[in-house]
Amino acid sequence: MQPAFPSLLQAYLASITPDTSHDARRIAFLDLLRQALGIDLRQWEVEVPLPSPSGVGRRYRGEADTLLGDLVVKFKKSLARETEDAQAQLKRYVSALHQEQPDRAFTAVATDGLHVIAYRPQYDAQGEVAALDPLGELDLSREGLDAQAAFLWLDALFNAYPNRRPATTQSVLAGLGPASPAFRIAQDGLARLYRTLGADPALALRFTQWQRYLAIVYGDQSGDTSLFLKHTYLAAVARLVAYLRLGAARLPSDADLEGILRGDYFSDRASLANFVEEDFFTWPLLEP
Repeated sequence: MQPAFPSLLQAYLASITPDTSHDARRIAFLDLLRQALGIDLRQWEVEVPLPSPSGVGRRYRGEADTLLGDLVVKFKKSLARETEDAQAQLKRYVSALHQEQPDRAFTAVATDGLHVIAYRPQYDAQGEVAALDPLGELDLSREGLDAQAAFLWLDALFNAYPNRRPATTQSVLAGLGPASPAFRIAQDGLARLYRTLGADPALALRFTQWQRYLAIVYGDQSGDTSLFLKHTYLAAVARLVAYLRLGAARLPSDADLEGILRGDYFSDRASLANFVEEDFFTWPLLEP
């Protein structure tokens, strides 16, 4: 945690009163993120363009709505009174963005500057947001709030931005662990891919072999699909951590990602023979 975060948070909370407008809350909250996370979010901050309700093809911009990378943020004056309205607006915003850029994994965020709720959009066949599944929430004004836990939660939600802050056990757990938005989003994507592949023989073979190895280690073949997906996620994270630890200055391209998961990247570019080999958990690379 940044040493100054508790004092930054205390000053921030003192600046937010029931009369603070949603515009002022937006400015103050983004400023807290800039100072607390040590990055300049203005590099990614843009207003979200939406279809105009008065006609197809016309557009307007939501004054207090912000796009930070793949985070679509809706600010309200009081989330306690306006949660449903915030959700309805987020559905419209994310639907419009998804239809224009269907390959991006958007996360919706509703906040009044004190209470923050993150959602995973679920889309229907037309590409409209049918539901917003909660990914987690944080109440910065809660009495007895653990400042370190709050910092890690914010960092986990906004950690898609370039930042070389040293990793700790707590930050990795908050950012990638089972309670993190990243884990839940990845599990949802892996589950969809698993269903898409269906009865693919190559997938069935990997799953059966994985169960047999579980039987050797634990004495039974109790591993189910849910555990298989969790192990797949863990294997991918471990390989990506190794990729970054070897000095990579950027997130991998699609071509590099395939090599990282198969192990070719480490043998061909890092001269690490047998460091990673193709195994059960390369199944996401199978063609549907």
